[in-house]
Amino acid sequence: MYTDVNDQRADSSDAVCVILAGGQGKRMASSGTHKACFPVGGTPAIFRAIDAYKQAGIKRFLVVVGELAEQVMSTVSPAHPDVAFAYQAEQRGTGHATLVGVDVLVAQGHRGPVIVAMGDSIVEPGVIRELQRTFDAGSYEAVIASAPKNQNRSSGRVVRNDAGEVVGVVEVADIQLAERESRSLNVGGKAHDPKDLEAGADSVNVSLYAFRLESLRGALAQIGSDNAQLEMYLTDTVEYLAQHGRVGELLVKDPHAVMAFNTPEELGAIEEVIADRY
Repeated sequence: MYTDVNDQRADSSDAVCVILAGGQGKRMASSGTHKACFPVGGTPAIFRAIDAYKQAGIKRFLVVVGELAEQVMSTVSPAHPDVAFAYQAEQRGTGHATLVGVDVLVAQGHRGPVIVAMGDSIVEPGVIRELQRTFDAGSYEAVIASAPKNQNRSSGRVVRNDAGEVVGVVEVADIQLAERESRSLNVGGKAHDPKDLEAGADSVNVSLYAFRLESLRGALAQIGSDNAQLEMYLTDTVEYLAQHGRVGELLVKDPHAVMAFNTPEELGAIEEVIADRY
């Protein structure tokens, strides 16, 4: 279990947690059930997500819905009537989903920090508190949570400069495309051979972030969809913010402290962990 160095909560009274639950998750092979609504140990995944963030001290939530929106809303609202929703009419990637949420927060007058998370991720409250503490202590534009690469082979690779500072995150699909096309990848103003970038990356993004709202809003205005998946990647904001400020990293070494699933097999593995722990 993830353990805080000293179990004190960060001041999260002005933070809003934006939970992305727009995509259906087609690899779960269930057209009628949204991925975030699949039961994990008998509890819908998005329930577990919201409960964990509340335990960490976060009080305000905005869930971005899209595919099977009514199912997600009807699943969440009975247990968490305080949660608000924003609708992503067209699924154009995690960056676009975050932009939908940010536009709502700005319209509401929010100016504090934003935690961005996934509705199908199982995160221990201690990780969330540590993310907040890291963000508050470092004068960062953003802090990303990561895990050792050997624990997750498919997530975006965290790229650092020679000083060890985070300069970007590159998705595996884009590394593979660059390899096939025999071209370099420009990250942080430097050209990288895709094979060298892959070999040199020792941590991967786990899709959990803390942002300054205005910094995130500015970065989202700069990213596009010129990539292997033709989507707006939320991870592209990391490179932009690293060029205009500082981006921190919280390395989560416990493989069970942040868990996510894309297939029934991965869900089954998470349920085994939960059964063993709880």
